[in-house]
Amino acid sequence: MSATIQDIAEQVGVNASTVSRALNNKSNVSENTKKRVHEAARILEYRPNRVARGLATQKTNTLGLVMPATSCLGHTLFCSMLEGVYEAVQELGYSLSFSVVDVGIQGEEAAIRKLEEHRVDGFILGWFKEKYIQEAHLLELSQRDIPFVIVGSRRLSSQSINMIACDNFLGAYGATKHLIDLGHEKIAAISSTTQGIIFSDRFAGYNAALEQAGIRYSEEVRQRYTREIDFDRPGSGEAAMRSLLDVGGDFTAVFVFGDSYAAEAIGAIQRRGYKVPDDYAVVGFDGAEYGRLLNPGLTTVEQPYHEIGKEAVQMLDRLINEGELTQRQVLIKPRLVIRESCGSQIQG
Repeated sequence: MSATIQDIAEQVGVNASTVSRALNNKSNVSENTKKRVHEAARILEYRPNRVARGLATQKTNTLGLVMPATSCLGHTLFCSMLEGVYEAVQELGYSLSFSVVDVGIQGEEAAIRKLEEHRVDGFILGWFKEKYIQEAHLLELSQRDIPFVIVGSRRLSSQSINMIACDNFLGAYGATKHLIDLGHEKIAAISSTTQGIIFSDRFAGYNAALEQAGIRYSEEVRQRYTREIDFDRPGSGEAAMRSLLDVGGDFTAVFVFGDSYAAEAIGAIQRRGYKVPDDYAVVGFDGAEYGRLLNPGLTTVEQPYHEIGKEAVQMLDRLINEGELTQRQVLIKPRLVIRESCGSQIQG
């Protein structure tokens, strides 16, 4: 027979209600008592009775995760986010209900209705593009009784929506500054027309680093150095790189705002008979695992997918148990992974 809360109470020398509050990490229990209770629970191999706990709190101890098929199918990066979600779910004692849906409000709404029928305590909306799930719909969702957190950058006029995302501005700023620190002053950029604030923030970070370094391009030069492509269309990165080379190629580095298109850019450069990074340095953005397998290995801004997934669950847990967040919209700092494509190792 498994240990009970009363067993832990007798072991620690407190009453059962204090044990219950300590196990649920309530703020009205001292850290020392929490530590003693958790240690006793470990020694006694205590396992919470989910059914009883749910009846007492009117909670199911289940969280929902809704992801668009276009984001998670075939994307190893999103596996990292799911690992973070699962790790936090396990640590906090929840179960997880996972739905993959077609893009658009209808698919997302059907999934949320299903989660509500199963009485999840809260849910996470993962990486729906702004054009599919707009702020008006998120505000409508926030009027329901079920808390949620949305994952992925979006421009929000309301501060009542709970969001967590990568700091795209900071990531792009750091990547561009790294190229400038390596001596590059003529840095081209391949951005996207299709993903709203994500790429506008990256472009703003790129421009801010140039501005801070005192590098200013004329409008004519800026047009030569910048290409905007459809990041949903394979091959567009190679086409953009060829276009940049066709108009003179007097830049010395290119910052591509997505790893798969940075890989295409490297291929285009090499097929023209140039070398990376000797002739052109290349930096990507995302942190895709295959970047290290390229020749040369791709320097990239690594998005903190695992941390984002874990923190999204922790935010949701605070909403469920405390009803409020001190910070509703959280940006996580990405990490610059330096490999051979930027030329840093050659200079070092």
